[in-house]
This record gives sequence, structure tokens and C-alpha cells, in this order.
Amino acid sequence: MCYCCRNLPATARIPKPMDQCVEILAKPLFGTTEWDGFKLRNQPPATLSKSWDEFVILRDNPTLSNLPIHRDTWGSRLDCQINWWMPVYPVSEGNTLELFPDYFAKPVSNTSDSWSVKKFSEWRKRQRSKVDQPGRDSTDENSYPSLPEAAEEAVPQILSSTSLPVVVAPGDIIVFSGAHLHRSIPNLTEQCRFSTEARTICTVDLEKNLGAPNIDGVAGTIRRSWFRPLV
Repeated sequence: MCYCCRNLPATARIPKPMDQCVEILAKPLFGTTEWDGFKLRNQPPATLSKSWDEFVILRDNPTLSNLPIHRDTWGSRLDCQINWWMPVYPVSEGNTLELFPDYFAKPVSNTSDSWSVKKFSEWRKRQRSKVDQPGRDSTDENSYPSLPEAAEEAVPQILSSTSLPVVVAPGDIIVFSGAHLHRSIPNLTEQCRFSTEARTICTVDLEKNLGAPNIDGVAGTIRRSWFRPLV
């Protein structure tokens, strides 16, 4: 059994609220809204080894929620993108999502000009291959970031600004613009954090070029292909 599952409550089961959430929350939006699908993420404690062999690997969504400071729009280039985030089990200020509201309209040096989704996909494919082969070293000195992130020199100033750790109850959903600067708080607790998330875009807003101001994203490709109709 993986570390993350060992540390869940004995009676815990990961729920599957995806269909119910879509039916209740998104049905009124059918026809004008596209999404990238629900994702189940997990964030192991920071003290855990970074070897992929020790991470829980989810076949449908083998993604970890241990993300650096970023805006989602740096990668997608869709300024009308909206993020939906929900914890599966209780979270605290030590293992949750953190927003930096002062930077919504303040430029941040970042790597959106050089980050490549192709290079990340190639690296992740190599890592999956290593996990599937017992006995092989799953570490990779040439690791590639999963998304564009704030430049290293900008991080200290950002961390000293006003921040908003998101502490909501399981089942509660926080909705925020993909242009908000945010990160995963390093998990200093002894529990793995499980959360679900999705991203949406309104096709009407997209066609009319409406959305949050793009103040510092320089990615050249608009990732419309990441999204699909709700039905």
C-alpha cells in the first residue's frame, strides 16, 4: 500500500462526486461552457521522498498537487479561464491552496516564454515508464516543470505579500480566476491532501475576448484543445 493511502482514516474512501457535481453545478451552463474534466490530485507530506515509486499513482490522473507559484493562464493563455477547487478531506493552512490577491493586477517575472508542454509531456512519459518497471531508479536529474512558474528571484517578494490560504470544508468549492497568482502550500502536516479540481471557459467570453487582464503571460500558444464541451 502506498504512503498516501496508509495515512488515510481507516474508514476513508475516495468519493466519486464528478457526475453529481456536473449535474448540479454545470447543467445551466451546457452549450456555452467548456471544461478540462475533473482531476483528483494528491499532495504528500513535504518530508516524503520525491521518488515517484513512493507517490500514489492514479491511472486516470497521475498528477501531484505540489505546485509552485503560478497563474494558470501562463500555460493556457485563456484569460477567461475559471478554476474550481474542492478538498476531499479536511485541510488546514498547512496543506492547502494559497492565493496571492495583491498580484492579480501586478506583473510577475515568470517562465511562460520558455516553458514547453511538449517537453513536459515527454518527461512525464519517461517517469511513468520507470514507475512501471520495478527496480529501476525513478528519479530524474533532468526533471521538467509541470507548468510555467514565477521566476526564482520574484518568489521572496511574493511570499512576503498578503496571502490567502484556502481553508474550506470537504464538499465546499472555491471558484477563482485562472489569472490569480497561487500555489500549493508545502505540506508540513503528516496527512496526504486529496482534492479535486476542474477548469472552465465560457465560449461567449472567448469569442468576445473577455476575461482577466493578461499582464505578464507571454506564452505563444492558446491551449483551446485542453478544453471540451460539458456534454
